[in-house]
Amino acid sequence: MTQPIAQVTVYFSFGPRHTDPDTGQNLHGRYVTIVGPTYAACRNAMFASKYGDRWAFDYIAGEPQAEAWIPRWTEHERIVLPPVVCSDECQAQPEEWPCLDSCPAQIAARGGR
Repeated sequence: MTQPIAQVTVYFSFGPRHTDPDTGQNLHGRYVTIVGPTYAACRNAMFASKYGDRWAFDYIAGEPQAEAWIPRWTEHERIVLPPVVCSDECQAQPEEWPCLDSCPAQIAARGGR
């Protein structure tokens, strides 16, 4: 049976001169949340979003910096990427050949790397 890979939550904050490209709203004190299969997939999604490279910092949920800063701000947008499902073939691999390194679904989630 296929199993979904655990999701990662990454917050992307904005500086005083950042604005929403669609509305012109100032984004200072706001953040975008992206939930995805990997940190790299979340970053790639942010770069591919309407915000492109116009953000200040990223924070991984659960890390001390995220716990210290994110509660002070307001969520502006939430993007949830489709979950990556690990195949039966991938799940059957021995421990020394971890699924995350060899699974075609994971490789695709990392942008082909």
